Amino acid sequence: MLTPSAWQEAAAPLCYNARMNADSGNCGGGFSRHAIACFFLAVLTLGVFSNALRNEFVSFDDWFLIEENERIRSLSPESIVVMFSKRDPSSHAWLPLRELSYAVDYRLSGLLPVGYHLTNVLLHTANVLLVYAVLVWLLGRAECRVRAAEGGPRTAHWLAALGAAAFAVHPAQVESVAWASGRRDVLYAFFFLLAFLAFVAHERRGGWWRWVLYGASLFFLLASLCSKASAMTLPAVLFLAILVSGEEAEEGFWRRLWATVPHWVVAFGLTVWHMVTAQQAGVVKGEAFGASLANVPLIFAEYGRLLFFPVHLVAPHGDATLHWASDGARILVLAGVTAGLVALAWWAAPRRGLAVFGLGWWFLLLLPVANVVPISILVAERYLYLPLVGVCALGVGVIGSLMTTRWHRRVVLTCAVAALALFGMATHRRNQAWANSRTFWQDGVSKWPRIPVMRIGLATAYVDANDYERAWEQYMMVALSWGRAASTDPEHVSLVNRGLAKFYDSLGRQREAEGRPDAALEVYGTMVRLLQKEKSVEPWVRLAQACERMGRWEKAREAVLAVQKLEPEHPGLADWLKRLEEQGKGATGVGPKE
Repeated sequence: MLTPSAWQEAAAPLCYNARMNADSGNCGGGFSRHAIACFFLAVLTLGVFSNALRNEFVSFDDWFLIEENERIRSLSPESIVVMFSKRDPSSHAWLPLRELSYAVDYRLSGLLPVGYHLTNVLLHTANVLLVYAVLVWLLGRAECRVRAAEGGPRTAHWLAALGAAAFAVHPAQVESVAWASGRRDVLYAFFFLLAFLAFVAHERRGGWWRWVLYGASLFFLLASLCSKASAMTLPAVLFLAILVSGEEAEEGFWRRLWATVPHWVVAFGLTVWHMVTAQQAGVVKGEAFGASLANVPLIFAEYGRLLFFPVHLVAPHGDATLHWASDGARILVLAGVTAGLVALAWWAAPRRGLAVFGLGWWFLLLLPVANVVPISILVAERYLYLPLVGVCALGVGVIGSLMTTRWHRRVVLTCAVAALALFGMATHRRNQAWANSRTFWQDGVSKWPRIPVMRIGLATAYVDANDYERAWEQYMMVALSWGRAASTDPEHVSLVNRGLAKFYDSLGRQREAEGRPDAALEVYGTMVRLLQKEKSVEPWVRLAQACERMGRWEKAREAVLAVQKLEPEHPGLADWLKRLEEQGKGATGVGPKE
């Protein structure tokens, strides 16, 4: 078993002691060079995601997190207290800082989508600059060593800028940035990176500044955990930082490791709270541990594919779960592929410390969503948002090791810039898939045509656009046994029935607007007959509301009584019946028949 001293020796080629670098100033490259790199990164990020500012809200969480969320309508102290003390009833999650950020957006721009998208883009831009700082911290020490030994012109800040640029424009980042509901990813990453940088900075400071930075690290960790539960991995990432940049004396290693204990306490406490909330909301599935592990190789292999071949991007992904009994061979193959990729990365890394940090960051940040604890979503591109930093660190390390001569530098940099250009163009184009609900779900259906959720989502988008013929076609693709996405899953059946109720309600309202009340009532009657086997009150409620709007008080009363028969505790029934009785008396002078 390796002792801490042995680990430090293995990581020694990566970097010098942090204080030596801070004192020598050899790695800094000058403020002006960092300023130029940051300006370039900001312009690149804003340019690539500029078309996301034209996007609308999409019917994929945006409507209940933002459009229908009453909790973001106020920034009063009472409302803020509610955000932090109670979970969001619409999403069943406890992410108070996400809600608070939406409330700020609502105060500034109301329900105009551009305000919410602008916040996401600005947060992503800030994260790109923070990733640059992390990579400067990591690669600067190795760069000093190489430069001192070889006298080469390579500089850590340009390699760091290259890695941060890859983080900025990778196509997998689109879901977190171009989707208004992706706020939790860019927000938690912002505080996570600040917490990391504050911790490594406090080790190079003395006096009261040291404790200010240490306290800031704990505060930013708390803020990150209030934005997304995945921030629980920060203490383990700090351990990696200590491992690859620590003091050679073993007692110094343990002293620095002891400083992370408060971070572990904060992370553990809020992780327990997040787990309880997720279980109550049904996000964590009640699945055996061994069964859930069957999907771990699939998840890591799919994320590896998305890293190097970011094509067939879609949300939500339609990957089916694997089972040991029926998919044992495939599970073993995927596990072998994943292990092979890890071995290749370890071999290609120019320094063992760089491999430890890059691979460790990648796996630790993916661990909360790797289905070790079973969750409802197997694969999502947004889960790659922050883990990508580890891959960027490894990538620029490999690139730096290949730049041994001037000719090699030109070839490597040309290839790297070409890859960044391709990624940037793909990302700019991918933003358009999130332009509105119709383009979003059309993109999903084109890539996963047999997934019921895609068809149902597209049908809903067509209903909102009053394209009833296409909406009906998509619903039948799920409802009928011969449909391309046929499903008898109770959740899918429920979604179809709710969608059909909205379909008929929208069609009926259109007939009303055309001045054809009898045709509208015929539509509502068809809805009731079609969905009566489901014993749902929603068709009757919509029929009653339509009759009331048309002044058909007796028919409205009959529909409300049908609601009462199906669901006696339906809210507001007594007041509704009383109102209809009064309106009926006012219209005819005679009370309703019993």
